[in-house]
Amino acid sequence: MTMAVARILVPTDFSETARAALETALLIADKLGSHVDVVYVWEPSTTIPLETMMQEVGVGRPRSIGDIARREAMRRMAQFLSTVSHPSGSLGSRVEVGRPDELITMLAEQGGYDLIVMGTHGRRGLLRAMLGSVAERVVRHAPCPVLTIPARSSAST
Repeated sequence: MTMAVARILVPTDFSETARAALETALLIADKLGSHVDVVYVWEPSTTIPLETMMQEVGVGRPRSIGDIARREAMRRMAQFLSTVSHPSGSLGSRVEVGRPDELITMLAEQGGYDLIVMGTHGRRGLLRAMLGSVAERVVRHAPCPVLTIPARSSAST
């Protein structure tokens, strides 16, 4: 039995692990003729780097923190996507605001995605208990299969 994979969703936080997930998704897409969409979800409680805030001061009309964060996320997304090779038209991107695990699973369901490919950071113990795991929550609630790409340890690189 073969699973049709027409649409792949790749959540990103712009990390090296997310890059590995995107590269994996693009390999799958190349073999199966799939379309890949990359999504970054900015959580409003996330901080904005001071240098970004300073660059925005005095630039035209006043902007909300949400506007500044969206603009910075779109800049980072463009930079992130410029580092991977992909056929024209096979890769889309979007920036959303909200709780990452909830938005990722909602987008997967509403967008009719066949597969989610995402990186994991491999947090354990107290750090995992305090921060939780977006990947773990997505795996539990996703409407489609989820392929997780683990963080590479410095010992194996």
